Amino acid sequence: MDKIKAVECMVTWQGEVFPGKRVLLIRFKSCNRRCHYCDTQSKINNFVEGEYSLYEIQSLLTSKNLDLLITGGETTFGVNLDYTKKLLNKTTCGKKYVETNGYDLLTLYYSCCIHNTNVVYIYSPKVFCNNDKWIEVSKTKEFLKVIRDDELIIKIVYNEFSEPYVREIYNAIKDDKNIPKPNIYVIPEGKTGDKVLLSAKEAFKFADEYNLNISTRMHLVHEFY
Repeated sequence: MDKIKAVECMVTWQGEVFPGKRVLLIRFKSCNRRCHYCDTQSKINNFVEGEYSLYEIQSLLTSKNLDLLITGGETTFGVNLDYTKKLLNKTTCGKKYVETNGYDLLTLYYSCCIHNTNVVYIYSPKVFCNNDKWIEVSKTKEFLKVIRDDELIIKIVYNEFSEPYVREIYNAIKDDKNIPKPNIYVIPEGKTGDKVLLSAKEAFKFADEYNLNISTRMHLVHEFY
């Protein structure tokens, strides 16, 4: 029987980008990054992995008519990549959302895009310094060229390096006709609801200036997971 390991498998609501959508959330433990603003670090560090069969997961998706949200940790890192492939290729539901920092996103995409037309990849570039900016801009350009624009969403955690990153992406669009305009959402930085609310004003200003989408972080503000 096909199984995966995860630190969470729970029915909840999506908190970012598509806030309020009822989903079955599956969270993996391992990650290739240690982001200072990560609001799930304590879960990744302290929660024990459980084993879940694809039969159990499919039963929940079907009986409760749920979408699927796969997150982490990092969904394309290590054994998580195989688990994510299984979930995308061997379960059926309305929509499947994969959150990723882009670690091995194209491997996942090439192995799953043929079988799935209902997957949305939510790519969150990690830009903490100028060097990160160039790395993430290069990755973003590659993703935009390969992944259909209705399948890829870019989710930026707002900080001082967000503006240079977006500016470079827009320059790339202007100079390369093969790169479509990205669908970018900005989310306020913070590990707690209070911190999110404190940083929200600047995030909204930034989104307004660059004509970007804004996302709440409903799960932190309302503490529902």
